[in-house]
Amino acid sequence: MQHRNYSIDVFRLLGAFSVVTLHVKYGDLYNPAVLAIRGLGRYAVPFFFLISGYLFFNNVTSRGDKQFSLTLRNLLSILLAADLMYFLVGIFVDSPLLDEPPLSFPTIANGLSGHLWFMGSMIFGYVVLNYLFNKLDDRFLLVAAISTYAFVLANDAYTSLLHITPAKEASRFFVSISFLTIGYLLNKHNITSKVPLWLAVLVTLFGFFLQTAEIVLLYKYTGASPHNQEFLFGTALFAVGLILIATKLQLSTDNIFARIGRKYSLLIYLYHPLFILAIFSFIDIAAWGGGWLYLVAPLLTFVVCLGTLMLIEKLSPKVFKLLNGL
Repeated sequence: MQHRNYSIDVFRLLGAFSVVTLHVKYGDLYNPAVLAIRGLGRYAVPFFFLISGYLFFNNVTSRGDKQFSLTLRNLLSILLAADLMYFLVGIFVDSPLLDEPPLSFPTIANGLSGHLWFMGSMIFGYVVLNYLFNKLDDRFLLVAAISTYAFVLANDAYTSLLHITPAKEASRFFVSISFLTIGYLLNKHNITSKVPLWLAVLVTLFGFFLQTAEIVLLYKYTGASPHNQEFLFGTALFAVGLILIATKLQLSTDNIFARIGRKYSLLIYLYHPLFILAIFSFIDIAAWGGGWLYLVAPLLTFVVCLGTLMLIEKLSPKVFKLLNGL
């Protein structure tokens, strides 16, 4: 019987906060500080894919092949619930969150709000892996994961350097395959027990600094905006290093941070843009003086979002279950 490692849930909470730091507006905050904040949070989406793949191995081990259909059904219901929520917001509020017409292909594939591409990519990733897991051995799976990420890089950060036309939708769709697979293989082969904690920390730090160097060099030689880089070589190492740390720490007892991460991290990811829109429609940080006060923005958004989700769970458990796709 496998025992839950609660440090993973704590890191999921950290990942949810990191996603918020990527999406809030920082006004006239010192630009290098903004770049540093967003650079520190850039690992979050790959990290969530890695965690999903890592935990998926446990579920497949205990439930067998039917876990694929259970996972896909749950993800589809979560995406539909999020789409419904954003559609209702779009009806009653002139919302910039609705990026595409409701019946367009990007909407069907990625959801009604741009950040929901994560869910569409996750669904696509599991569909592909359901096929690959039955066709390829683990060595070829790893090669496929690395090759897919090379394709993602070519269609994202390195398009200007390679002089190719970017296909951002394609890169977002395929990135899940890489990290779901790597997370799955990390757990299957128990890599955590073979990698010392100091090496996991070293991989994390190296990944962050490599990511930073890539951003700077791409801006210098191609003019690519440092604010718009999603996936880089260093980002992958940054995320892999953090999942190694999370699984290596082996926290065997539950705590409040683990419970919050387990229950609310995905919902914070899905719905934090609504809170950004609502909060900063009423609060003008620039009027308070701006600058370094913008550091309050991600923390305020995170706390209000989390508090609201807790309140919904307490007052209307059925609505909370609906949001979770249950």
